[in-house]
Amino acid sequence: MAVSYGGGEMTGDNAERIKEGIEHFNRGDIPAVLDLYDPEVHVESSGTIAGGSFRGREGVAEWFQKIGTTWPGGLRLHVENLSETGDLVFVEWTQEGKLSNGKEMKQKALNVFEMHGGKVKSQRLYTDSEKIARDLERM
Repeated sequence: MAVSYGGGEMTGDNAERIKEGIEHFNRGDIPAVLDLYDPEVHVESSGTIAGGSFRGREGVAEWFQKIGTTWPGGLRLHVENLSETGDLVFVEWTQEGKLSNGKEMKQKALNVFEMHGGKVKSQRLYTDSEKIARDLERM
């Protein structure tokens, strides 16, 4: 099955699963998002504000708590490109939301998801963490 989303093309079930996960995230349905992750997942997120290295679903839940603390009003993801090559899914999105200090923030991010058996085995998130720190007035 081939579908398009944003500016990029995606094919296959893995990209569709990631798209569904982003839709769950935007609705605040974190349990549904966590279900997309393999129990032994490893997530690397750049930066010091909501970044770090997280292992297992418990680690991903901790990461989502950090995101919720940084963006207490919610963080919305707007997919611009989504593509799949083998077991890898690449997603470019714009993320926006109101930070804990009340300031609106908008920036781009790039994610690389490695899938196995329909679950996220690893995720690498690349974003400008210094922009977040500046917007939070921590730099």
